[in-house]
Amino acid sequence: METKEMEDKKIANVLDAWYHAMANKDMQAFAAMMTDTFVVVEHDTLISGADLVQMLTAEIDELGDAFSFSADLSDHNITVHGDVAWCTHRNFEVFGQRDGTKLELDFIETVVFQKSNGHWLMDRYHATKLREAVICG
Repeated sequence: METKEMEDKKIANVLDAWYHAMANKDMQAFAAMMTDTFVVVEHDTLISGADLVQMLTAEIDELGDAFSFSADLSDHNITVHGDVAWCTHRNFEVFGQRDGTKLELDFIETVVFQKSNGHWLMDRYHATKLREAVICG
């Protein structure tokens, strides 16, 4: 039987791997960590997993080598209940822009996971912006 610490680590690792795949422009790995019913909610917008992959792919294609991304996740609060889990955490993201500037975003997020064939997958992702985006030179 897995301990709470082991399950928590697996869930945190899925989040880290998802953002790592995005930073490395690996949309196949990025999509593989989401259920078929994945939906992200940002403020008043619902985006399906397929649409999210399509949007990011288009942005990566448009920006080419200028695309850069990082996410710093912290303050994980994880609850596991059978084959469902949720994690609330802070996320500080930085997107590189074509003109060399960086767009900084600060969120509090809650992700709902579903265990499928022994693997945790993301099913819902809710992000609330904590402040307006900041553009840095």
